Amino acid sequence: TLLCMWLGSVLSSMLGRNREMGTVQHHLPESNTAPHRVFVLLNAQWRGGSTIAEQLLFTTTKSQVFMLDEPAFKLMGHVGNPNVTASALMEAMRCDFHHYNKSSLVKWQHWRGEFTDQRSYLQFGTFENMRRRCISPNTQVRAIKTIRANGGMERFANECLAKRFESGSSFTCVIVNLIRHPMSTLKSELSAARIENGVRRRRDANKTVSSNLRFLRHRAKQMEDFCQPLVRDVMTVRAIERRQRRLAARRFEVGRIPNATLSERQRLLASALKAVVIRYDEIVSNATAVASRVHQLMQVETDLPKLFTFVSNHFGESNETEYTAQKASARAQIAKHLLPQERMKILQEFHTRRKMRTCSVKDSMAEWPSCQKLTTMLEPIYLC
Repeated sequence: TLLCMWLGSVLSSMLGRNREMGTVQHHLPESNTAPHRVFVLLNAQWRGGSTIAEQLLFTTTKSQVFMLDEPAFKLMGHVGNPNVTASALMEAMRCDFHHYNKSSLVKWQHWRGEFTDQRSYLQFGTFENMRRRCISPNTQVRAIKTIRANGGMERFANECLAKRFESGSSFTCVIVNLIRHPMSTLKSELSAARIENGVRRRRDANKTVSSNLRFLRHRAKQMEDFCQPLVRDVMTVRAIERRQRRLAARRFEVGRIPNATLSERQRLLASALKAVVIRYDEIVSNATAVASRVHQLMQVETDLPKLFTFVSNHFGESNETEYTAQKASARAQIAKHLLPQERMKILQEFHTRRKMRTCSVKDSMAEWPSCQKLTTMLEPIYLC
């Protein structure tokens, strides 16, 4: 009897340990046997055109995309540190959410899906469904948009290479660094402040003028601090671009070197990291070209009917170039996908509809050295 009791206690403890280990394993990143994936980080600034870029780049492909909109807003602690944020974003790319408030993250994605008309991409229902879609073998691309990691792109790039080297799993990281002219961002912030308190401010026109001036003076003092992290990120992305061009010039291909040495493995890892800088004025004036360029880095095929429908609904009739025969045939499918008039009004209210235009005004921002350096690095960058 005693022997049976002892064996029963041992078996129950082993089963409990297995269940516990299974629970922990459920929240660990996927194994190195997973299919090759592409991790895309869209790094932008508040009022910098991040929502329109997210919709343009991630909802117009033929591949299945798992997308998160600003998950860093639901990080538990250290939100103001761009390096910590960048590390947590890399973990989210690998479906590891132990740094996040999971229930709040799911709710946040739900409402972002409502406000940005991306319900099928951002509304998961439960955390289990969100993670299931993240690790699904059908998900080729995992994409995250953030406005809270400015200055942390070097950390994200290093985290990508380190995780690739440590885990041995197959993935490619793509950094899409979206930059809007700092002066345009400042004007957009002012516009947002007016909309937020529009009813109260309309009651007193004089107070509106004085409050706008105070806002501009206060924000102008912070422009140097605003531009410094943007300069660091652009320098990081440009360095990655130069490295990619060097590798391409040598016709170096991933996985072609058996028994690679350490330096060769480092080159292999370097080839798994890609980056590009896009300007907001490029999106406004030439959205289809921007989408095609980023989709090429993402290793996905552009869904032309979706892309042309998006451009037509959000920018109006394209004024870029004459459509080719292929585009013309695809446009025949646009009519049945057009949004109804009510949806167009919602898009206008939430500022996701822009007029297609050519931005031609420049501002070097010579009063702020970091901002002037940024505009010089991105020449030509236009107010838009």
